[in-house]
Amino acid sequence: LCSLWVLLIAFETPLKLCFEGAHIDHDDISWISNNTAKYRNAREPVAGKKDSTECWTIISTKAFGKNFKVPQENIPPSTEKVVTERLLTAFKAATGRKEVPRVCYTRVQLWGAAVPINVLGSGADCVFDCRHHLGVCGDWLSYPCIQGAAISGLSLAEKIQQHSAGQSATSTRLHPTFTAATTSAIGSFPTDKSLIFTPKS
Repeated sequence: LCSLWVLLIAFETPLKLCFEGAHIDHDDISWISNNTAKYRNAREPVAGKKDSTECWTIISTKAFGKNFKVPQENIPPSTEKVVTERLLTAFKAATGRKEVPRVCYTRVQLWGAAVPINVLGSGADCVFDCRHHLGVCGDWLSYPCIQGAAISGLSLAEKIQQHSAGQSATSTRLHPTFTAATTSAIGSFPTDKSLIFTPKS
């Protein structure tokens, strides 16, 4: 598993960007998302005033996480400051904004065991032992992202269905060999560079 830095940052006013989440092709950050967008229709005015705060989550790249690795239970204040500033600077560059609204809150945390860096070397999307009626699925078996987890789960469901229908040779083997995952962005689907968001400043 790799380490990733995660920054929650709140701006006093909305950035008015044309997207709510994106994989980013950048040395320091791999994913940004607008948390406030999830609650757009559920936010109630407080004391008669509408809350205009906009919160974003910024997730670093694996390389950035490795370069700034510290004990996640005891992050030095100096590291917290540097990481926050670096991720905010990268956020500005990725969104094409030289200036952003005033920041009213930040919280940075090192996600020590974030996503798999290796996958099962057998090429199987799941593990199923028909003799013991035991199956395993997960992103670490095929591709470390939501899509990988879904494909692994569907593959296991097919194995279970085939076994229940009396088909033979439904078992797979759990070989203790792993290969490096090819993905660079956290949770990104298997894709090519043309689908990664790279706005022009």
